[in-house]
Amino acid sequence: MWFLPALSIVFVIAKLIGLIDWSWWLVFAPVYGPVGLWLAIMFIIYIFVSVVNFFIVLFSPKPQFYRPRRKLRFPKYRFPF
Repeated sequence: MWFLPALSIVFVIAKLIGLIDWSWWLVFAPVYGPVGLWLAIMFIIYIFVSVVNFFIVLFSPKPQFYRPRRKLRFPKYRFPF
């Protein structure tokens, strides 16, 4: 757990004193690399679950809608006035 922060500190010091001529993106790669890897894995899992859910919904039996057997007929009332 301590390896990546220590490595990024070493890279920053090496960049500041001129031992390496890397871009700052590469210097801070140990900091944002694991976060990017985690996000990429979560995105792949999200796509997989979405595709599986799509096919489950696509091939699941369709619900039959309720249809009354007969129409309800109400008597016509006439008011006496």
